Amino acid sequence: KRQHPGRWLRYAPAVWGHWNRLSEGWCYLRRLRQARVPYRFRRAVVRALGSNELEAVVVARLDRKGRPLSSARETVAVDTLCLGFGFVPNTGLTQLASCDHKFDPARGGWVPQVNDRLESTVPGLFVAGEAAGIGGAGAAMVTGRVAGLAAAHRLGHLGEAELARELAALAGARRCLRRFGRMLNTLFAPPSELFGAIVTDDTLICRCEEVSAGEVRAAVRRGAVELDALKTWTRVGQGPCQGRTCGPLLARLVAEETDHPPVEVGTFHVRPPLKPVPLADLALKEAE
Repeated sequence: KRQHPGRWLRYAPAVWGHWNRLSEGWCYLRRLRQARVPYRFRRAVVRALGSNELEAVVVARLDRKGRPLSSARETVAVDTLCLGFGFVPNTGLTQLASCDHKFDPARGGWVPQVNDRLESTVPGLFVAGEAAGIGGAGAAMVTGRVAGLAAAHRLGHLGEAELARELAALAGARRCLRRFGRMLNTLFAPPSELFGAIVTDDTLICRCEEVSAGEVRAAVRRGAVELDALKTWTRVGQGPCQGRTCGPLLARLVAEETDHPPVEVGTFHVRPPLKPVPLADLALKEAE
C-alpha cells in the first residue's frame, strides 16, 4: 500500500455515512490478522522474479513522492502476485457515438461529459454506471436510476415535476457516493513516479501483441507520439482487447517520454466491432 493510514484522516469527511463500507473493510482487516498476514504500508512490488513461473518478488519502500528507494528493498518468496492499479471507464460505446469526453483522474481517466440528468452531448443518449466514471457499485446503481428517470421523461412517460421530485430525492445519495468515489480514486491512485521506476524497456505494455515498453519508447523517439500512430508502427493495441488494457498504460508512457500531461496524449480512436467477432458469425449475418 502506498499511503499510510495517517494520511487518510484528511479524507475522513468523505467516509461519513458509509458505515457498510467501513464494516466491510474492518472484516477484511480482521481476517488478515487472524491469518497472520502482514499488512505493510508505503511499499510496492517493483520486480517479479522467476523462470517458468513466479518464484519471488522484490518489494521496495517508497519515499513521500512514491518513488522506490534502492536502499530499502527485500526479496520475498511467493507463488502468487496480485496487483491493482485502479479501474478505467469503458467508454468505447460513447466514443463511437461521438460523445464529448473529458479527462478526470478522480473518476478513472477519460469520461463522457454529461449534465445533471446524465444526458451526454449527444441528445437523447444517457450514460450511467462505471462508463460514466469509476465510483463503485452503489454509485453505478444510483446513476442508473437517474438516467432511467431522465430517459423516461424525454420519452414523455414522466412529467417534469415528477422528475424533479425524484432527482431531488436522489441528490443527497449522489453527492455522498460521488464524494466517496473521488476519495478512493484520489487516495489510492498509483503515483506517476512509481510507474516510471518499474517500467523497464523489457516490460510488456501490450500483452496481446507482446509489445515492450522499449519498442514503444523507440517509436516515440522516432516521432510516433500519438496512440494511433504507435498502433501502426508497433501493433500495440491491435490484439483482442483492442487497447482497453494497454491504452491507459501506453498514454502514461508516451506522456513520460514527451513530457506532456496524459490529457494531451489522448486515447485510441475506437472502431467497430468493440469486441472480437468470429468470422463465422459475420458469414451467417451476410447469409441472412
